[in-house]
Amino acid sequence: MDINMNGGRGGAALVCNPHALSPEQRHQHGLDASELFHRASKILDVPTGIKLQFRNEGATLLLAAEFVADEAACCPFLHFEVDVEPPNGLLELSMTGPDGTREFLRDTFAELLREKQNGTA
Repeated sequence: MDINMNGGRGGAALVCNPHALSPEQRHQHGLDASELFHRASKILDVPTGIKLQFRNEGATLLLAAEFVADEAACCPFLHFEVDVEPPNGLLELSMTGPDGTREFLRDTFAELLREKQNGTA
């Protein structure tokens, strides 16, 4: 079964494959996503997605890479960009895509975003 969300305004459909990961991989991906959102110092809306900002730490970069690898398998329409600034700078992960991607990501990660906003993450 694919999850298909219309991209709106005539945009491309946002289609995810929930079977891209095994149940064990999906569980680990959920743990990785929770940890990644917990580590974010800021979560920003960008025109076609969201951007997470972190302290530039090697462990966070590795976690972001694992998260991106799994998320890309599930949602191949997503575009990922990782920006690593010099030491003591920021690490940023942007997730963007066709029209409707920001809303899709906000819906997909609603619980993690709520926890972050409420300070419980």
